[in-house]
Amino acid sequence: MRAFSFRMAWLVLVAAGVPACHDGGDDDGIPVPPPGAFAPPAPANLRAILGDAQVRLAWDAFLGAVSYTVKRGAASRGPFATVATSVPETSFVDLGLQNGTPYFYGVSAVNASGESPLSTEATATPQSGASPPPVSFRKDSGNPVLGAASSPSVLKLGPDSWVMYFGSGDSGNAPVGRAISTDGFATSPDGITWTRPAEPALSVGAAGSWDSGKVWGASVVRDGAELKMWYSGRGAGGIDSVGYATSP
Repeated sequence: MRAFSFRMAWLVLVAAGVPACHDGGDDDGIPVPPPGAFAPPAPANLRAILGDAQVRLAWDAFLGAVSYTVKRGAASRGPFATVATSVPETSFVDLGLQNGTPYFYGVSAVNASGESPLSTEATATPQSGASPPPVSFRKDSGNPVLGAASSPSVLKLGPDSWVMYFGSGDSGNAPVGRAISTDGFATSPDGITWTRPAEPALSVGAAGSWDSGKVWGASVVRDGAELKMWYSGRGAGGIDSVGYATSP
């Protein structure tokens, strides 16, 4: 019903002398409006990610939008004040905010035909020391940085010291107790160039133990002077479980 109403509105414009555009693929010969012929709908999936004295916003793109307008309020449902116009991307960082204060946001899409209604509201409260994750990542041109490895967990231990824990080895079927996979580690001065020692950081358990067949998927955190690892293991029963290990 929504598509039918849209098409009827377009026919009214054609009848009034507005030039029509046809996509060449409509069997019924009804003109199809080009992108931007009408004001766009409200942006979808607005997200607000807290940071330190800032909030990062992101939303889904719409084909007919030329730019976006970001609005902010101090309470749910507004009133909202415009904080940015003509935003060309589907993300925006609102800076200079007060930590501990909640902020409420809405975004509208704009094209030559007008402005959309405001999106569904999103809210975030900036916190001191918080660091928002990036909306997108750029792949390094030197990839891969480490071969024959999977499920990395990386820690930065100092200005020029990184350590990566990763799964390696053959993960296919093998007799229980055979070391078909181990968790290795590698070190790096910059997070890109890695050196892999010969010895793994964590080997499979003794024959018959819960992790005798395989260990992988290490997640490592530093707690003071101690490193703590949570890892996946599989034993004789073929059941995956999570183990815990420490170093030193």
